[in-house]
Parts: sequence; C-alpha cells; structure tokens
Amino acid sequence: MLSDFILIFRLLASGFSYPCKENLSPTFFRAVEKLAENAGIETGGLLFSPDELKEAYTRLFINSPGGIPAPLYASVYVSGQGLLMQDGYGQARAFYLRAGIEPASEEEPADSLPMELLFVAILLEKEALDLLSEFLGEHLRKWFQLFEQRVQAADPHPYYSLLARLTLFYLTKLNEEVIG
Repeated sequence: MLSDFILIFRLLASGFSYPCKENLSPTFFRAVEKLAENAGIETGGLLFSPDELKEAYTRLFINSPGGIPAPLYASVYVSGQGLLMQDGYGQARAFYLRAGIEPASEEEPADSLPMELLFVAILLEKEALDLLSEFLGEHLRKWFQLFEQRVQAADPHPYYSLLARLTLFYLTKLNEEVIG
C-alpha cells in the first residue's frame, strides 16, 4: 500500500512541475488518467499540446494579468499575507531538516507544491509515518485546501483542475488509510 502512495505522490509532484518532456509524455498522461479512474473522477481524455499546458501553467501558477491566481508556494497561504519565503517556507524547511533532508533544488523553493509532494513520497519511502502525520496535519493539508480552492476559482485548464482535485483526493485517502 505504501508503494502505491509513493508512486502517486511522485507523479503528482511531477504533474505540478513546469511542463517538460517527463510530464508531457503519453505514459505520464496515462498514469494520471489511471489515478483519476481510481478516484472516480472522469477525465474526458488527456490530450493536450505541450504549448497549451505551458501557457496554462504560466497563467495559473507563475504570471497573469491582475496577479497569479494560484501560487504554488505554502508561504503565500500560511502567512495569510500572500508573501513568498515567509512562514510556510520556514515550516517546510524545518520538516525537511527533521527528516535529514537538505532541500537542494535551485529551481524550486522548499515550500513549492512539487517539493512538498515529493517530500510526502520520501517520508513514505522512509516509513517515517509520525513525521508524515505531523507534516500533513500541521502544514501541507492546511494550505493545500486553500490552494485547491484558488485553482478551481481561477477558471483553470482542465488538466490543472484535475491535478488539484486528484491531489486533494489522495491527500485525504493517505490520511485515512495510512495515517489514520
């Protein structure tokens, strides 16, 4: 069961990363469709061009006229002030350090959604369930629900709407089946 969740959270982390060869392949989309099928969520098929997804990703998560609809960073939601590199960043980093992990990505801040979903997979691999329970309860689940609401309110591309719904579904399922 843990191995399934490890794969799920690695896949979701990749899905929320900027569109690239790895997360634009037919194999990747089939895996996302399988997650949706298992969650009882209809996809209508996932046939999107790389340019379409890059444009949608940028508009939703990076830069858009009038502001970014759904920033991918915990600090925006945790502090309540909409600022980057604040409380959520420090919280995420503290959890990583407790797990003996030094976030080394220069491309993604420690509190980015892809990094945090990957961290969930790493904690599952290490079977560090107590720390995972804390991380989910005190950090990720608190801000992710706000993020998911902002994604859905932003008239998102269907693919990113699906990823947000799947992530919420599998965070809940993980909490119910593994954390208890």
